[in-house]
Amino acid sequence: MKCPICEKGPYRFDRLLTHVQLHGKVLECPDCGKAFVLRPAGSGRRPRYQCVDYPLCRASHGATDEGYPIGIPGDRETRRLRVRAHKVFDELWKNGPRTRPEAYAYLRDLMGGIPRHEGHISMFDAAKCRELIEKIRAGRGSGVTGGASASAEVCEREPRFGATLSERLLE
Repeated sequence: MKCPICEKGPYRFDRLLTHVQLHGKVLECPDCGKAFVLRPAGSGRRPRYQCVDYPLCRASHGATDEGYPIGIPGDRETRRLRVRAHKVFDELWKNGPRTRPEAYAYLRDLMGGIPRHEGHISMFDAAKCRELIEKIRAGRGSGVTGGASASAEVCEREPRFGATLSERLLE
């Protein structure tokens, strides 16, 4: 992954976080270009990066308790597609035949064998989110649901594996 500030890289996710902090700069709002500032956590919540122009610009991005951005901040379209991609992807392990770690291994294989540290939807741009949604839909439509590796498993087509949710999300 490349640094969102200086575009250097590639860095592994954990090294990228350290690199970004070394800049001593504030992240840039992906929607309007103004500064992203770290806002404190609310009750039972984590801190968030938010545009200084809030509420006129409603861009925000999650952060760890230490203040590191979780993934790469995305513009409005990317954030919308990440939510859709997660809805489709989460069905694989919440309602499907595999565990969460198996689903993430499947995601990495489905996306061309990307490294583990890049295999999170928070790291995807809009194009990768669209690609993931389409690939999961294609696998469900054919009855192939995948597994913990690139080799696919065939399962009975059940309503929970249907493409109806995926189709609605892409509309």
